[in-house]
Amino acid sequence: MERGQNRKNSWVVSAGEEGQKLVSFLQTRLGESLSLRAIKKQIERGGCLVNGRVEMFASVSVWGKDQVVFHPPQTDLQPRILWEDEDLLVFDKPPYLLSESQGVVAHLASHCSDLILVHRLDRETTGVILLAKKKIIQAELVRQFRHFLVKKSYLALVQGEIDRDQGVIEGYLQQSRPSSLGPVWEETKNTNGLYASTAWKRLEKSQMATYLRCHPKTGRTHQIRVHLASMGHPIIGDRRYGCLEAQYSWASRFFLHAECLEFIHPITKRPISVRAPLPEDFRQAMERLKICRAF
Repeated sequence: MERGQNRKNSWVVSAGEEGQKLVSFLQTRLGESLSLRAIKKQIERGGCLVNGRVEMFASVSVWGKDQVVFHPPQTDLQPRILWEDEDLLVFDKPPYLLSESQGVVAHLASHCSDLILVHRLDRETTGVILLAKKKIIQAELVRQFRHFLVKKSYLALVQGEIDRDQGVIEGYLQQSRPSSLGPVWEETKNTNGLYASTAWKRLEKSQMATYLRCHPKTGRTHQIRVHLASMGHPIIGDRRYGCLEAQYSWASRFFLHAECLEFIHPITKRPISVRAPLPEDFRQAMERLKICRAF
């Protein structure tokens, strides 16, 4: 288990526990390891799933056979702070922590109370996320993102074997139907959609999976997930975008990792490059899929 990362807790609600508030159910199950207030805060940060969906209301009732997964709050922040000065902070986001004020920002509040999100990562995506300590810093970094001046690289484990060494996927995206798992985006020929471009390179493959490095030029919602699914190779664990084969049912989340972020410091004007290590569950998935090359 990764340093500073707590193991998740998972239970099935029994008949005798039906009707309890979620926070009360968790307090009983967790014993004295966390206070009621700490459990409530972690639920509101997106750290609890009920039947596979994030539940952010502590007062919701649980019912018989509900599956409840609780991810305890991080207890050691320092190893996950990848880079910091008086203007900004770069954090290694663990899975299931939401990219919003009640997620990453609240999580880091004990370290720094004035953080402002610059960009977002999906809830299950891990890795480099950038926060500013002043609004003027945030504005300049957002400008760099909007003008495609920030270089990003992601690592992904995808379903099946990809024979080509590399490629570029580009086109337009639009939001389509809602699903039980949340909003879904799709490719469209309508130029009123949002232009998106992703370059990818194969790092290694096995009979079960392919290990990719992706460089998204744009930063559209779910861009990499949609693009890889459009190739017929959805990210393993990404049920929203088509990874539904039984052989991947063990995946508790989708395996996408924000590996590296490169930008220009708003004050010093120097280039900054920050890299996040692969999380332990990603490495374990690689071993299971017979992917040996981890870098």
